[in-house]
Amino acid sequence: LEIPSLEFTIGSERRRHIDSIYNQIINAYENLEMHTQLLGEDSEEKAKIANVVTNLKALLDVERPFDLIIHDPRGLSEFNPSEKVRIEAPDEDR
Repeated sequence: LEIPSLEFTIGSERRRHIDSIYNQIINAYENLEMHTQLLGEDSEEKAKIANVVTNLKALLDVERPFDLIIHDPRGLSEFNPSEKVRIEAPDEDR
């Protein structure tokens, strides 16, 4: 799952499972938020990760429309509702 506006990617476990996009984003949000608590107070890395956490929260709250890219070479993903889903053939470079 790729979020181009944030230059952020959530990797997959390479096995089939049923999940929602919301759950994927909230898990990334929670994991990153937990990670920032382990970093030093003045850490530059902490500030960058905290910015990503803030942006992920905004996506969860759907403050503005955003695009998602799902890389699914086997074509097994399903989307409900699917009105605004656009399916494209994968690039050979990926």
